[in-house]
Amino acid sequence: TRLHLMLTLANLITEVRAILDEPVAAQYSDVMLTRWLDEGNRDLARSTRAFKDQITFPAIADNAVYPMPPETVGVEQVYLYSGGQTYNLSAHHFEDFDALRHGYASSMSGGIPTFYSTFGFTPNLFIVVFPAPNLSTDSFEVYASRLPAPMDPAHPNDPVDVLAVWY
Repeated sequence: TRLHLMLTLANLITEVRAILDEPVAAQYSDVMLTRWLDEGNRDLARSTRAFKDQITFPAIADNAVYPMPPETVGVEQVYLYSGGQTYNLSAHHFEDFDALRHGYASSMSGGIPTFYSTFGFTPNLFIVVFPAPNLSTDSFEVYASRLPAPMDPAHPNDPVDVLAVWY
């Protein structure tokens, strides 16, 4: 059987110190190592999109733009729940929405959203749906990739949000 190791910041710092051949803080403080570990972990998360979240929020009638949580890196899929039905929205580039409008109504509002796009970047990422929902009783469910939670040097024995493959 395989032993599962709960990763903590203390474990990671111990491993890094072994690699640096610096068993106790001398040239590199724990705070400095934590900052570098966080930076590497975020870079890996942006590259692999391995950390996933399921985000649910209410639709707002005639509103096409919705902010994502600040740690959101990318949107993988968007669903609309409306009147007991589930709709899988298709991804499109935001620039395509002008062309889509010509095939539908002349505005972004009034209907059951069929398409979505994203614009902006972490920490200001938004989704745009087309057309905008016409009911505030609907809700969206978004599957997204996110940044890992920052490591906290004040709590070195708490579990950390690190990909086991990276460790």
